[in-house]
Amino acid sequence: MGIDMDLFSESANVKKIIREREKWLETLNIPDREETLFAIELFLKSVDRFFNLENHPQTSADPVTRNFSVEVRIIRDVIRDLKRLFDETLAAEDSSAFVFQRYIESRLLPDSARDKFYEKYLKQPTPRDSLYLLIISFENIYEVINNILMLPKVGLSLFQSLGQIITRNIMINKYFNPFIYKGFSPLYDKITNPAINRVVKNITDPQLKRVVSILILTFNRFLHYLRYINMDEKSLELLRKNIVIFTLINSELKSFLIFLEKNVPDILSVDNPSDFTSKRGEFLDLVDSINFQITLEMRKINHQILKNFCQLTNILRIRSALENAQGILKNFFQQNIVHILKIFQPDLDGKDVFRDFISRLEESLRLREDVYIFIKIVEKLVSVLEDPDARKSEIRDVIRGLTDFIAYFQSLAFKSVRYSDHEKFVEFFDWFARQEWEEIIEKKGIKPELIQYLKGFQIFLETVLVQIGNRSELQNVPFEREQAEIILKQFIS
Repeated sequence: MGIDMDLFSESANVKKIIREREKWLETLNIPDREETLFAIELFLKSVDRFFNLENHPQTSADPVTRNFSVEVRIIRDVIRDLKRLFDETLAAEDSSAFVFQRYIESRLLPDSARDKFYEKYLKQPTPRDSLYLLIISFENIYEVINNILMLPKVGLSLFQSLGQIITRNIMINKYFNPFIYKGFSPLYDKITNPAINRVVKNITDPQLKRVVSILILTFNRFLHYLRYINMDEKSLELLRKNIVIFTLINSELKSFLIFLEKNVPDILSVDNPSDFTSKRGEFLDLVDSINFQITLEMRKINHQILKNFCQLTNILRIRSALENAQGILKNFFQQNIVHILKIFQPDLDGKDVFRDFISRLEESLRLREDVYIFIKIVEKLVSVLEDPDARKSEIRDVIRGLTDFIAYFQSLAFKSVRYSDHEKFVEFFDWFARQEWEEIIEKKGIKPELIQYLKGFQIFLETVLVQIGNRSELQNVPFEREQAEIILKQFIS
């Protein structure tokens, strides 16, 4: 194993809890025990972090006057998922025994005997008792939430109080409190990729190896989180619940930024300048770049892509926002792991680490090609709209082509757009969707302002294309115009 194993060390008490829980887990006849436990801890952490509004994407709603009913529904749906995971974790006989115990406790026992049941649960002598306590707590919370949602409005105070109750129930849990780890979990944070382990194993500088291990394990954990974003949900409400994972990532990235900015330079500092190796210097330069890029990417996601997420009501818009945010973060985390490894093995191919790896060069090439196509379609639309002899069917074909291209662009290249350009693209997408194109075509109600807006956006796209061409990774890389024209014909003839 190349990763620094000291990062998995915990206090004696935490080690004892982990050992007892792992031993109990081995007795359960369920597939992917470790992954089920990871999912439980992921959603417990996500629920807790969701109640801190600082972890939410930017919203224009005033928290003081805002109705938090949507947020409470999101929590209810995540708790429903947790309840399903609890059921999967308990063996069939345990589940039956638990139901029987709950019946006796609530229906048959006098107060004094029921007190003993509660005392046993609160002491949590075993992981099973600890899980029972969690199940009881979340059953009660789920019922309370269903009644809260009958209210015409859920105010900030009620939302925060609900969060504090949930957090307390998580924190007092002995064996399933996900916040007991101070470092990384030996169950979930294992790196099995041979390419990563080989590179890290060969780092001879112990301090540098330790910091490299921390960064790779952290990015790998974020990638693990992202795999739980479920785009297959069909309903608006169930699709919305994915936002809790982004609030968890927001929370942990804030702590990670502090580590990058303050702790990494301290760990790698040396008393004797001659001991400062070139690899340390190269790594610290990369850390500075990562720090800056995290800030930009999270600003793009929270201030633009997921902005006002809980207020969105269009399921296609929600799915697009989630896909873009997930895609941006996935590419970003993967690229950072590969860039770190390439300091120590420059000839490393990113696809040796991640099968679906997309390099910055590939991102920029795709973006350059797609922006060129975007320009040509907008140019064609302006042309047919200005042409008094253009047939209605011709105009419809171009509008249909641009509609299809926007969906294509949003699903692929859009995630590579610079933060400063992102808002202009979103404005155009919204503007284009608002236009009553059929009415405009039928009545020939083509106003000069519409043409001017399209021409202005075309100029913006041309400026973006020049800026993309100036990216360092595209220097001396010729533009494949013929390939772009082939793709263009898929949208307009």
